[in-house]
Amino acid sequence: MSRASVRSDRGSGFPAAIITILFIVVFMDFVVVAGRIGSTLADLQAASRDSARDASLAQSESAARGVIDVDFEFSNRDIRCQNYTSRIGGNTDFKPGGWVEVEVSCDVALSDMSLLPVPGQITVTRSHLEPIDFYRTVG
Repeated sequence: MSRASVRSDRGSGFPAAIITILFIVVFMDFVVVAGRIGSTLADLQAASRDSARDASLAQSESAARGVIDVDFEFSNRDIRCQNYTSRIGGNTDFKPGGWVEVEVSCDVALSDMSLLPVPGQITVTRSHLEPIDFYRTVG
């Protein structure tokens, strides 16, 4: 073995360790973002379910539209919802035996979900279908 070949390997462990550490940090951040996206989807699903249930109990379609226009907050306070929208659908005559569908949508900045500064945002949307009770009066 010549002296030159021993010298060329000197110090190569440090850059490899840095690259490995950076890869691990980025991978862990990806895991955190995936978990927070899942949590955000669960929160939106709960909001759409609760809004659909409240809308199905309303006495008229206009009252149902008023019920779903509520301020929404995530259970995780680090994530801020931008451009929160809710939409009501279902049968057009709002009769007993019909159904109400509520769709909620929210834009979430990726920097709120990530430990690292990540540009951009994603739109998360969830909907829920709720039947209107047969045995109640609708005005």
